Amino acid sequence: MIITSKTVLVTGATGYTGRRLLARIVHERRWSEVRLLLRPTSSLEGIPRSAVSFHEGDLSGNRDRLRSAFCGVDTVLHLAHIRYAEPVCAAVDRKAIQHIVLISSLRACSCVPSASTDEVREGERIALASGLPTTVLRPSMIYGPGDDRNISRLVVQLQRRRLIPMIGTECLHQPVLVDDVVEAILACAGKTQTIGRRYAIAGAEALSTRKLVTAVGEVVGVRPVGIPLPGGLVASALLLLQKIGLRLPITADQVRRLQEDKQYSNEPASADFGYQPCSFAEGIQRAYGSSR
Repeated sequence: MIITSKTVLVTGATGYTGRRLLARIVHERRWSEVRLLLRPTSSLEGIPRSAVSFHEGDLSGNRDRLRSAFCGVDTVLHLAHIRYAEPVCAAVDRKAIQHIVLISSLRACSCVPSASTDEVREGERIALASGLPTTVLRPSMIYGPGDDRNISRLVVQLQRRRLIPMIGTECLHQPVLVDDVVEAILACAGKTQTIGRRYAIAGAEALSTRKLVTAVGEVVGVRPVGIPLPGGLVASALLLLQKIGLRLPITADQVRRLQEDKQYSNEPASADFGYQPCSFAEGIQRAYGSSR
């Protein structure tokens, strides 16, 4: 069954994925009213102001102001961190709400103990236990044009030097193109069969670290030279540095997660709302094919 929706509220609309989602929403005019919940410090650069209404609020702040923003909203697309699931669920208009789609992370599947993983799992638990019509989407590592803060960092490294340190060279990754994540959010919204469920939103196939780096190198015109590093030793060294108070670009937990296989099934999302991601080869070409 498909829900007929009139008013949508988007959190996290000024983020990397949020801006692309907002562009699609405005272009398709699926909702008669589009509201954005924004912090006072959010940048509005590039936001189509004439097509949306702005509601100032902080998900970690005043609850009364949040309730005003959510009043009359029948669909919520929550792209801000899943840690804010509780204030979102508390603020929604229970008389009006028909569907809440929350964007989480496949980090929830990690076997590496960490505070950030616990935070993701707790946000999901709160949302699904709220009694509200919620769906949780779990994207894998998101990449795409511009600064995706994932593959874009690898592109910059390759453009500077061919030598790439690698941890877990044969470990699997399943990155997902940002456009496919946007498509999944829009396809899922309003589908009653998705309510109460969690879905992996990953790329079409899993690749080893070595193959991933090689594929990116081919697109940017570089033949990478991988330098395997012992993940366990690197993680131990980083942990010691963290304990003495140094702020590092990568943490010990992140290194441990690099050594996990990240391979997921998209079949439930495909069956319930037609999710069909592109291959990594196609996605990386679309994202960085002009960067040579």
